[in-house]
Amino acid sequence: MKRALGRRLGAWRRKRGLTQDDVARLVHSTRSTVANVESGRQVVDRVFWAQCETLLRAGGELLTGYDEYRSLDARHQEEKAEAARHARWGALASLDPAAGPGVAGHRDEVVEPVAEVQARVRDQHAYVLDESFLDAMEAFVTEVVDSYELRGPQVLAPLLVRERRRVQPMLMGRARPRQQHRLLAVAGRLSGLLSYMSVNLGRFDSARAYALECFQLAEQADDRDLQAWVRGTQSLAEFYAGNCRDALAFAQDGRRFAGTGRQAVRLAVNGEARAHGRLGDRRAVEKAVGDAYDLLAGSSSEPGMTPCISFGVYSEARTASNAATAHLGLGNAGPVLQFAGRALDIVDSSPSRWSQALVRLDMASALLDTPTEDLDQALALARAAMAAAEGNRIESIEQRLRSFAAGLQGSSDYAPVAAFTDEVRQWLRERRTDNDNPF
Repeated sequence: MKRALGRRLGAWRRKRGLTQDDVARLVHSTRSTVANVESGRQVVDRVFWAQCETLLRAGGELLTGYDEYRSLDARHQEEKAEAARHARWGALASLDPAAGPGVAGHRDEVVEPVAEVQARVRDQHAYVLDESFLDAMEAFVTEVVDSYELRGPQVLAPLLVRERRRVQPMLMGRARPRQQHRLLAVAGRLSGLLSYMSVNLGRFDSARAYALECFQLAEQADDRDLQAWVRGTQSLAEFYAGNCRDALAFAQDGRRFAGTGRQAVRLAVNGEARAHGRLGDRRAVEKAVGDAYDLLAGSSSEPGMTPCISFGVYSEARTASNAATAHLGLGNAGPVLQFAGRALDIVDSSPSRWSQALVRLDMASALLDTPTEDLDQALALARAAMAAAEGNRIESIEQRLRSFAAGLQGSSDYAPVAAFTDEVRQWLRERRTDNDNPF
């Protein structure tokens, strides 16, 4: 029966167009486990089958099949135990209730096998939730957000993966409604943070998968704020993947969930405005930036430079730096320098080295589009950006640096430009070893 159950899993997987690697990633398992289950060499626990049932939309077939297998297996184990008792107490044990313990007969037909009851008891107590655990998980999420730009995805992503795997079985367990709501929100934020980190690592397929998981968990928790946040992260992923129309669509849908709430500023300026900039729509950029500032004026935003991965409201400095990037897409050097200059002092007084690098790269690129084309100042800004990001590089900085270097091609006969181009090539080559898979 194990093989038959495994064949059902394989059939549903193929029907949904997924590979064993896909299933393993989406249910937080390994490809070898999925392969062993499909071949009948392994069955694993009910949590795995419940996850596969949900993922593959198998109409109850997989979970029912697993439960039937476990019931038969429990019956088989009980029969073996009964055979052992019979061998010990003799044939009299099946006829005389006083003959010995574990007596067989008609009484066994009206109760469940002991092994089955014991398995149910284990299931009921395997994933006990308490408030202290949820408090600790929420504190962990806050710590990741606050330390992300100092420690980076290479350090933090493996910790998030560990905790995400830890809470997954609990989602299948039993909890009071309030605890279940908090657990869904925690799991959703863990998946959302992994989506954001995947963007920074240039792993866009992983970003999309984690974002989908986050959105589904947020939907189950009825957490519209988290749904709006992850739409912003999906917009970010498509922006850096080069799919600006998709980036715009995600941001616009996110605003439907956000309303005038705390995600609205991010969706307007980081999502809509930057996508419109890449698409060359000047009027739409100005409107989206204006919307962001109107929303900011009506909210209690944080001072300084808020974390890029924050679940809270954008600060004015982060709003200004994103507005600069939006205008850079249009080639509007004046507004780029204006918005970047507004953010620069705050960015430099913050621990956000990525923001320090990105604002300088935007300013450097804008200088190439000014009438004076101050190459030396632009090169100095780009070098400062590379220094700020050294040891903790992310995809957005690499893309912005490549774009700046491409803008220098018309000045390649200028010796400082040629030397800088060589520096960029070497810097980008070194990054390849920095960005090994942390998952």
